Parts: sequence; C-alpha cells; structure tokens
Amino acid sequence: MRIQDFTDMHKFEEIMQNWAKATGLATVAVDIDGTYLSDCYNFTDFCMKYTRQSPEGKKRCEKCDKECSGVYRCHAGLIDFSIDLTLDGEKLGAVIGGQVLPDHPDEEKFREVARELDINEDSYIAALKKVNVRSEEGIRAAAYLLGNALNNCIEASYNTKYKNSILENLSNGISSCEALVSKIEANVDQLSRIQQK
Repeated sequence: MRIQDFTDMHKFEEIMQNWAKATGLATVAVDIDGTYLSDCYNFTDFCMKYTRQSPEGKKRCEKCDKECSGVYRCHAGLIDFSIDLTLDGEKLGAVIGGQVLPDHPDEEKFREVARELDINEDSYIAALKKVNVRSEEGIRAAAYLLGNALNNCIEASYNTKYKNSILENLSNGISSCEALVSKIEANVDQLSRIQQK
C-alpha cells in the first residue's frame, strides 16, 4: 500500500509546508523504501551542502535515516527526528527532519567531525553557525505534532476513499437488486396471466 495511492497529496504537502514555516525545522516525507514523497523543507547547508556531500558523511546520514526513530542526535551532532507514517498499524513511510541544535555548539567537537568527514573545518563551522538552536523539548513536541497531523491526513484520505468505494458498491448493488425485483415482478405478472387462462 502506497500513501500517494489514496492520500490527498496536495493537503499532505500543505501540512508539511505550513509546519516547516511555523517551526523553522527541516522536514521531508519518505515512503517505506526511502523515496521522497514531498519536497524538502528548511534543509540546512550544514547537512546538505557539507555533511551529505562527503562520502563518509552521506553513508552515516543514510544509516541514521534508516535506523533511527523518534527524536535523536544524528552522527554529526544535530537533533533529528523520524516519525512513522502508518495506517492501521502498518508502516507506510516516515516523516524525517530536524537539523537543529539543542544548545549552542562546542566548535571543537564539530571541527573534529569535519576532520573525520574530510570537510573544510572553517566552512563547516560557518555553516554550523547558521543552524537554528531550539530546546529539545520543543523539537520533540514539533516532531510528534507533524507526525500526528500527517497520520490523521493519511487516515482521513484512506477512510474517504474506502467509504466512497463502499457507497459506490452499495449503490450499484441496490440498482442491481431493483432491476432484479422489476424482472421478478414482470415474471410474476406473466405467470398470473397464464394461470388465469
């Protein structure tokens, strides 16, 4: 089952876009295979231009994307999140994001990460200084709020499509029954006429 097969993706995208504007946090939705379902919002240069452009950084980021859940510290030291997108207990994908700091960074620690990833330290630190600082509690609340909103959108879209399908089948069934009743009534009339002769 794929989210985009039954979900109002315009509404889905609108929720993500408004949430990203309101919180300033990065986010993207992915399907069960990790394919993007939405645009990327508020992604930082620290992550996209530097960390993920490094072969080792990209490998570590992809590992975090696949293995981490909830709200967590990524390998590079930022706070990220991964909230499951589900329907009736079945995981269909995830909304991932974050890319913020829980407090002001220890520059030396990030210089060490830059060296490990073979990234220019000064450029890395300059990008780091542009990363938003938010409380971990606020990040956690925002992440779960987005997950709940998207899961509600998915469930509502599924129920709408499913209920419309049931109503259509019932309507078709009623029409078939009415046609059958008319045919039976015609046959009964014909039998009555035969018996009267």
